[in-house]
Amino acid sequence: MTERLIEPCGRGFLLFDSHPGGCDKFVDDMWNRVATATPDTTAGHRPVALVIGSSAGYGMATTIAGIRRCGNDSPRPNAEDSGIEELWREGFDEHRARFASYMRRVRQAWPEQVTVAAFMQQRTAELNATHPPALHLGGLLTATYEHHSTIGPRISDTLGLGVMSTCEWIDPAAVAEVGYRRWNDFASHRPGTVPAMLGALLNPSVDEALRIWALDEEPIRVMRIAGFAGPLYTLGENGAHRLTAARLADLPGIWASVEQAALPLQVRPYQVVDGPDAAKLLACWRGLLARGLVTGHLEEDPDLPAFSTLHLDDAAAMWLLAGPRTAIGWAAAYEGAYPGALADLGIAPERYADVPAWTTWLSSPPLDRPPAAGR
Repeated sequence: MTERLIEPCGRGFLLFDSHPGGCDKFVDDMWNRVATATPDTTAGHRPVALVIGSSAGYGMATTIAGIRRCGNDSPRPNAEDSGIEELWREGFDEHRARFASYMRRVRQAWPEQVTVAAFMQQRTAELNATHPPALHLGGLLTATYEHHSTIGPRISDTLGLGVMSTCEWIDPAAVAEVGYRRWNDFASHRPGTVPAMLGALLNPSVDEALRIWALDEEPIRVMRIAGFAGPLYTLGENGAHRLTAARLADLPGIWASVEQAALPLQVRPYQVVDGPDAAKLLACWRGLLARGLVTGHLEEDPDLPAFSTLHLDDAAAMWLLAGPRTAIGWAAAYEGAYPGALADLGIAPERYADVPAWTTWLSSPPLDRPPAAGR
């Protein structure tokens, strides 16, 4: 955790953040107040802080408490150096050793006398046949942001429930899609990048491979889609070629910047499917609720089904709320990443074999009700 300089921003006379001078005084007062507190370490428990939010938000209070009281991190002279690049540098030896071990595994598994081009062609065909990309989740990824007309009429006048950001090694096998309908479909967009990255894994020079993969300078960015047995990932802003190369090479892990949005409080059919499909989607949501795969309650609009509202408490996985065609693709991706996990939850493979199987299953009364979503 680092000290940060927040520049004031606003629209016209209205400031979106605190008055700079007043904010400085407020932070200084909080800093001094936190410094006098003594954490309770009774029975060896980790220090726990109760944060009471105000208009300054929870983030400021936890940041100040983390730096000043709990020693989460030492302040750095230049906040611009923080982020995924700095975290990579801080653990560079460990990251380099891990990537080197992955390179060795790739070289050991590489078929003899097989060129990069031949390997890429074969693996691309296999991956598209056995684990095709899922469809993009679309509006489900932004459902955590809610428009509030009391603030203003513009699209920028939205409130989000929060986003978690971290950097970690993720399993490429859990990447469900990278923005293309087929894996390695880069004929018109830097087609030489994936073969260059595959070739770099066969290079004895770890540093040269790291230079080509550029894991620190141009970080891969993904969105984490939580699930009951583990997460899936979808492409964020950067890294489609590297994630594809990692999947083709069957890399055990890849370093990435990860974001996960909070579970939305409400979801409406028009955010997920086109209007004519709203009624079918509502039938699926009813089935998910009846089976305990999603918890909450459905407020239906009989005149305008697309404007019905699912008040969401929990979900075994967010992608279950997607339209049928999208949901079965994500179910197949989940089965590929976590074999048997869906069956343990009561979702047999035949349920997501195709769209009719999915909709028929969810539209029929459940034979028995599994444990609550996410448990």
